[in-house]
Amino acid sequence: MRRASTKRLLFASGLALSFSLIAELYFRFTPCHLCQVQRGIHFLLIASSLASLILSKRYGLQQWIHRGCLIVLTSSTILASYHTLIQLGLAKDRCKQQVKISDVSSYQALMLNPLKKGCSESGWKLGKIPISALNAGLSLCLLLDSLPFPRKILFLKTASKNK
Repeated sequence: MRRASTKRLLFASGLALSFSLIAELYFRFTPCHLCQVQRGIHFLLIASSLASLILSKRYGLQQWIHRGCLIVLTSSTILASYHTLIQLGLAKDRCKQQVKISDVSSYQALMLNPLKKGCSESGWKLGKIPISALNAGLSLCLLLDSLPFPRKILFLKTASKNK
């Protein structure tokens, strides 16, 4: 992975993680389970970007770190796309808890310990666009930026025009 691409990955992941934590801590938005998993993915991307910038040239780990970044970015794109489908109501919300109330004690237990909101109920939106859709777009752009072949294809097209 090129150094500029790694720096963009580090910056974008740090920015996404910062916005997520600001939304939770300052604006008191409660993240769903998938939002928390996506944060973990951004932590992994930050760690792998830093490892790529610091360790890769010294120890020859460039190829392995690049493969790890591609795997994490692919999983991030898939997870954010799935999260978007849930928030748009196009996929089943598996985070939603369902409880059967059979007697008074189960009702009291439910009142003392309320259910966690599902991914479709606690979704953050910017207008009508779910934040997870922006995260999916960001992950896809970073994935395409990290792939080695688009630059080669573009280089071949420009080289053939110059002849």
